[in-house]
Amino acid sequence: MKAEPDELCFELHFGCDLAEADVLARLQEVLSRVAPRIAATLEVHAYERDPARRRVDLSEPDGLRAAVLAKGAERGATFQALAHGQENRLRKLRFGHVTLRGRGGGTKGVYLKVDFDRRVPAIPSGTNWLWSNNISGRILAPRVEGVDQQEWVCRLIDEVATATTMVWGAAYLSPEFARSNIDTSRGIRAIGRDMRRSLPGVYWLNVFGPPYIDLIGERRLLDAPADAVKRRGEHIVISTYGNAEDWEAHDKTRYMLATALGAEYFFDRDDRARQHQAPDFGLPELPERPPFRVQTEDGIHFTPLQ
Repeated sequence: MKAEPDELCFELHFGCDLAEADVLARLQEVLSRVAPRIAATLEVHAYERDPARRRVDLSEPDGLRAAVLAKGAERGATFQALAHGQENRLRKLRFGHVTLRGRGGGTKGVYLKVDFDRRVPAIPSGTNWLWSNNISGRILAPRVEGVDQQEWVCRLIDEVATATTMVWGAAYLSPEFARSNIDTSRGIRAIGRDMRRSLPGVYWLNVFGPPYIDLIGERRLLDAPADAVKRRGEHIVISTYGNAEDWEAHDKTRYMLATALGAEYFFDRDDRARQHQAPDFGLPELPERPPFRVQTEDGIHFTPLQ
C-alpha cells in the first residue's frame, strides 16, 4: 500500500498590508477557480477549532478580505483589559493571523493561512526581520478536490503570481524545510529567515518577485539550471526538480541552482559564515537583546536561556 505523502507547504510573501490591498480579493477569485468546493464553503478561523468561525460571503467581491480583517483583528477580554488606554497606539499596530478552511467532501486536509500587518514589509523579531504579510498553506491530503496535491499547489501559486505582486515565495515538503531551516539544538526554531540578509534557501518551488529579479538578474533566473522556469505575471517561478517527494535525492541539484543564481543570496546552514546579500528594504540593523531569564527558587538569581 502506498504511504500517504508528507505535508506539502507553501509560503507567499507580499510587500503590502493584506488588510488594505486587493490581494485577498484576487485570492478569492483564484480559489473560486482552483478550489470551487473550498471557496463555496470557506470559513475564517482565529485558530483551528474556533467555535466562532466566520463564513466568507462570496457574493461580495471583497468578502474574503472583510472576513479576514474582522476575524483577525478580534481581541479577547484579557487583551482589551491589558490594552486599556492604549487604543491610539494599538490602532497604528493593527495586525492579525487567521486560518482559512473549507467544509465538506474534497476539502479535508487543506489549511490556508493569512497574516496581515500595518508594518510593511517586515516585522522585527529579536535581531531578525521577518516577512509581515503572508499567504501560506499546509496540504495534508494527497489530493485536493480530485487534483494531485503538488499539481494543485503549483496551479494555485501560478494563478496568485499572475494576479498579484509578491516579494518572494516557495513550496516544499515539510522534511525538506526541516533539513534546510529547522534547528533543534536549543528547542525548536527556524533559522535563516532574516529577509534583511538573504533568502531562506532553495526549495522544490521558488517564486522570485520584482525585488529579487532586480537583485539576481532576469536573464540569470530565466537561464537557471532547473526542471522548469516560467514567467507568471511580474514573477519568475523556478521548479528545482519535478517531484517534491524526491527532495532527499536533490541536495546537489539545490546546490547547483543556488550557485548558478548566486550563493550569496541564499542561506545555507552548512556555510553560515558566508557573506550574504539581499535587496535594500530600508530595514535597520537590530541590536542584540538580553537573553530571556528564568527566576530561580531564591527569587534573586536568574538563569539565562541562550
